[in-house]
Amino acid sequence: MPCKTGLSAEAAEELGLVIDFIIETHPAYLETKQLAQQRNLHVHEFLNSQLDDLVSMKNVASSSELTKDFHIWPDFHGNRSPLADSSLKGMKCGLTLNCDINDLAIQYLSTLQALAVSTCDNLEP
Repeated sequence: MPCKTGLSAEAAEELGLVIDFIIETHPAYLETKQLAQQRNLHVHEFLNSQLDDLVSMKNVASSSELTKDFHIWPDFHGNRSPLADSSLKGMKCGLTLNCDINDLAIQYLSTLQALAVSTCDNLEP
């Protein structure tokens, strides 16, 4: 579903804050950050490489299959549009007791997917 217009700088910054929040509040964040620094990578690049490894390890066709049991509702500060409901809250669905780097990578991917879908909902006429 192609989106027809761009985002404002404020909207893009808010999306970045949601991504950072998911990553930086995860128990595996410090280990992930350290490993990324050792490899001279940004944390996002490191997590993307972890996702590539998980696709191979789990023998799935694409990374989108990694989040079939985990979902994010990204309205951590309410929803401005298209629902215009400031009382909405963010949600993680499908949590397990797993708290390793692979779990962080899956939560990161699920966040990107949720933000992409909600952004297209906002941009579509």
